[in-house]
Amino acid sequence: MQAELSDTEEQGLALVARAEDLQVIDQTTLEAANALLQAIKGYLGEVDKIMDPIVSAAYQAHKTAVGQKKLLTTKAEEAEQILKYGEGGTRSAPKAGSMAYYANEQQRKIDEAHAAAAAAQRAAEAEARRLAAEEETRLRVEAETKRAAAAEAARAAGNTIQAKVIAETPVVVAPVTPPAVVVFTPPPPPAPKVQGSAFTTTYDFEIEDEGKIPREYLIPDLKKIGGVVKALKDHANIPGIKVIKGTGVRK
Repeated sequence: MQAELSDTEEQGLALVARAEDLQVIDQTTLEAANALLQAIKGYLGEVDKIMDPIVSAAYQAHKTAVGQKKLLTTKAEEAEQILKYGEGGTRSAPKAGSMAYYANEQQRKIDEAHAAAAAAQRAAEAEARRLAAEEETRLRVEAETKRAAAAEAARAAGNTIQAKVIAETPVVVAPVTPPAVVVFTPPPPPAPKVQGSAFTTTYDFEIEDEGKIPREYLIPDLKKIGGVVKALKDHANIPGIKVIKGTGVRK
């Protein structure tokens, strides 16, 4: 078999050399090129006779091996799917009791804990600002009351000018700055973690309205375009498509 393959390979190399040396410039060289094409056709037939049984046997062996592997792995893959996403579950919609569902629930609890802590912090800061504003208002009222009392005392003493000055003097109250507050909340639950496996965030999509998809995400139907061009030839008229005419050689 090896000797036969070597001889066939030599014949192929000889065909290449002859093709490289042949330039079609007239009827005689055209007929020579055609004769070489027929020789190539015969050579390919011989290759088929030699290799097709080998290829067929290899294909059948491959097909059998793939089938056996599939038989062995199918149940394990099913078990893996059930553990990861639950029976009938998916990455985007895992079933309760699956690893992905548990991870999602844990992440939801973590997110809720963080949101609750942030809300508590915001509420505490708002309360601190309210109390500071309330204290500043109290101090202002107190100062205004003292000013009014002082003005009244001046009028009672007959000092009307002084009373007027006191009454018209603006009350200045130093702004009350709210204290920094830190709210201590229970820590969030730990993120799911196991040795040998990892949880990742995945993203998928579904088409809701094909008519709204931008042009850059659309792929031309090359098979359909090719069918129209082959059928209508020079008369094919598809906007955006140029018909290219060529010359083929069949042996």
